[in-house]
Amino acid sequence: MSSVTAQLQALSLEETPTTTAQPRHPLKDAEVDDADVQNKTTRLRTRRGPRRVSPYPLPPLEECLQAKRRGMCMCFGFYAGRGALQKAMISRFPDQLKGRDPYNITLLWPTVLYLRRITGCAEIDLHAGIVSQRVKDQISSIEDDVGTSVLILGLFTLELETYERRITQEGADEISRLVGMPPTWWGAQLLV
Repeated sequence: MSSVTAQLQALSLEETPTTTAQPRHPLKDAEVDDADVQNKTTRLRTRRGPRRVSPYPLPPLEECLQAKRRGMCMCFGFYAGRGALQKAMISRFPDQLKGRDPYNITLLWPTVLYLRRITGCAEIDLHAGIVSQRVKDQISSIEDDVGTSVLILGLFTLELETYERRITQEGADEISRLVGMPPTWWGAQLLV
């Protein structure tokens, strides 16, 4: 049996090694699977969360200051006056709700609950909003006069906490299709 020292002495430092294995780079030489790339993309998208509704254009500064002086806040939402939400709900479910009065207030709260459920946004609520000239110009179907208090379906307010939890773009589009008008900014107060 030969000793370890003898074996080491037999090795020559001047000889070239018999194997020429090149070190492998883990990223360059690895086989990339399309499924892995797809999973990574999905994980990144999920981490960021769903696309939230765009609040732009923001309301004018003068309108925000006027709402603040009145003890109100700016709320992004839909016009819900004159039975707009109830009419939308009746048109969505004509078989179940035919013959219902669209101005009957008892249909209003179930409509809000339905919209919360289909959009997955619990922040949706009813507010008392003031019709401004900007809103009247933007949504021509509003028949109420400027300065009138109307009912609105609020999606979120112009405060950091509710802004970060705002509804998704998909949810806002669904409500917009249902009521037939776009959301806008309102000077508003939460109905308690």
